[in-house]
Amino acid sequence: MYFAMPCSAGNRPGAIDRNHGRRALVAEIIFSYPGLGYTLLNSVMGQDYPLISATALIITIMVLSANFIIEILYGVIDPRIKAAQAD
Repeated sequence: MYFAMPCSAGNRPGAIDRNHGRRALVAEIIFSYPGLGYTLLNSVMGQDYPLISATALIITIMVLSANFIIEILYGVIDPRIKAAQAD
């Protein structure tokens, strides 16, 4: 839904991704919330390559874990999906 409205308004998908990332980073800076975006920005500016790699790894693990959990929940919520996966 987040991408459907801006895309239907004629915005490019790449611009939508960048704008969303900028908003998250601005929110982290304004509210002094030390998140992964701010850590990643500082590591890129400081050319701290091990920290860039570690942050990218953490983000990847979080996304994969979320996808796995959602996939499991789909089977619990809708039994038709569980039956289709068994076939």
